[in-house]
Amino acid sequence: MQNNLAFNIPIYTQDNSTFPKPVNEKYDYWSPLILEKSDTIEIHCWNDEIDIIEDINTLSLNTFEMFQEDNITIFKGKKTFALSNYLLNDYTNNMGEFKWFTVNLDIGPTTPLHSH
Repeated sequence: MQNNLAFNIPIYTQDNSTFPKPVNEKYDYWSPLILEKSDTIEIHCWNDEIDIIEDINTLSLNTFEMFQEDNITIFKGKKTFALSNYLLNDYTNNMGEFKWFTVNLDIGPTTPLHSH
């Protein structure tokens, strides 16, 4: 039997922004949800987010595969302490927004957490 959990965080957008933010402007819901049992992490960001790409490359120490498609950079690899710490403690950019538009946590072939 497979169990799935789906939840929705109330969000809003400011002015002409297309980037949704949680109503309380905090992402503290994130920490208890992730990393406990995953063995693989996949992160998606935009190609022009150079700082984020450099952060992940530095932390992954060549343990992540990096794929670049049209406008998207995708990192996928085995969970490490450094990457877990990064996801748990450094998940917002300098504008207080979530850094990545997709994070998948996998256990083998199963994806118990897909955050998009």
